[in-house]
Amino acid sequence: MTNAERERLWIDGWNDIYDAIAKLPGCYLVDERWREVTLDECQGLIQSTAYTTGKRVRFRTAFYRGKQSIQIYFDD
Repeated sequence: MTNAERERLWIDGWNDIYDAIAKLPGCYLVDERWREVTLDECQGLIQSTAYTTGKRVRFRTAFYRGKQSIQIYFDD
């Protein structure tokens, strides 16, 4: 995988998280272990995953602390 392809992965991932947050304003961001993460941490995870594994981080709607939230997960 080229660096340009890896860069495309993280740019697309950042776009995905911004789109998800726009649909659920005020939501929590949580990782696969149900730990809260900040947007900055999420962006770092997206970028590092793209460069270290060549994979794209995915997002799904999940309930956390009583409201719809965004959970980060990885395709196997």
